[in-house]
Amino acid sequence: MHAWRLAVDVFENEQAALEGLPATFEWCSQQGLDVLQTAQLLDRIAQYRHASVVDFAATAQHWQLIDARIAVHLQQLRKAGNRLDPKHASLAAVLHKPCAARALGTAPGHVAAWLQAVSGRLSDADVGRLLLGDPSIVIGSPATAQAALGWAADDLGVDDLPSFFAGARALLKFDAATLQAKLAALQTVVPGEQAQRMVMKRPALLGTSSTTMRKAAGWLRQHMDDTHQLHQLLERAPHLLSASDTRLQRNADYLAEQLGWRPDDGQLAAFIQRYPTPFANLNPGVEDLLLKLRFWEDVVGVPRRECLGRFGNYLANRLDTTAARYILVQGHALCRLHGRDGVSLRWCKMSPRALSAECSMTATELQAFVRTWPESAAGRHLLASLRDGSSDGWPRPPPLEEALKRRQQAGLGL
Repeated sequence: MHAWRLAVDVFENEQAALEGLPATFEWCSQQGLDVLQTAQLLDRIAQYRHASVVDFAATAQHWQLIDARIAVHLQQLRKAGNRLDPKHASLAAVLHKPCAARALGTAPGHVAAWLQAVSGRLSDADVGRLLLGDPSIVIGSPATAQAALGWAADDLGVDDLPSFFAGARALLKFDAATLQAKLAALQTVVPGEQAQRMVMKRPALLGTSSTTMRKAAGWLRQHMDDTHQLHQLLERAPHLLSASDTRLQRNADYLAEQLGWRPDDGQLAAFIQRYPTPFANLNPGVEDLLLKLRFWEDVVGVPRRECLGRFGNYLANRLDTTAARYILVQGHALCRLHGRDGVSLRWCKMSPRALSAECSMTATELQAFVRTWPESAAGRHLLASLRDGSSDGWPRPPPLEEALKRRQQAGLGL
């Protein structure tokens, strides 16, 4: 009933819906969408272009053209022996993303024109790779996409266009003059050749506003006296220039508070040099950040500086999921809690298949445990105590000497 109301709203009256919906729902069903998913998709498409829903035949043509390129890309992967994730094997698999609805909400003939425009620089498999990641790239001007490809290949000297634009699909919506202006802005921050290398390494940098890059560079100069050292840092971590100066200052203030730094003691500059990515990605505004720090420090035994630095990227993980994995490893793969050089968090990032093998269970069993443990009696109790500021009751990793002995016994070496 909810799906019907959504569909009627799109067609504006019941008679039009009765005439147009059966074929539309049949088509979407053949692509693997259920009734509610179809209605939700039509609602999203209508937000961009109402006529694309009423005249669904044109929309279906867009769909077929996009799916055909994705199929060629997937076929190429299969030939190379890659395992494919069935959840991302067609346009239908990513239609829950708003960007997919935007692709289907373009005018008749637009997708065909866009595909034709890029075909001189990209193979069908290359295009399929880009479309599977973000179907909305086709909403841009065909001429603009063609010009962006030409600029990257001829002016910037990019050899692997598919990989370059896979790292920054939105650049296909920028014309050559805009891309050149953004590169010129970057060259006011670092030397010309270095700017090009940085863009090659992180194409998305060209999507950052010139003002943001200049302000970020200015902030970094205030804290790093050596210009050559700063340029080296930016070459290693160009994404620092994509962060606003406000964010950089907020992160610096948070680190000083958490780690007890004093103004001008040099510790901030040293931290940024060693951990540029965790520094740039730190988000003190996250509600449960202190809770995560308490878990890593008090339960797992990671010093706070390492929580924020060496292992800072793990702070983006959901606490419930991380805690469930930790409990699982405690019970089934204790040796994984330490590596050759101390605490190891590799278990936190391992795929379900790999971690389940370590824990002598199936990937399905592991995923079920991770999903249900936070709501179990034990899970609720331990997480609640953590929120109350206590780590009592949580199992702790074994001493390093014992852990290394366990690693040897497990055949993992020292």
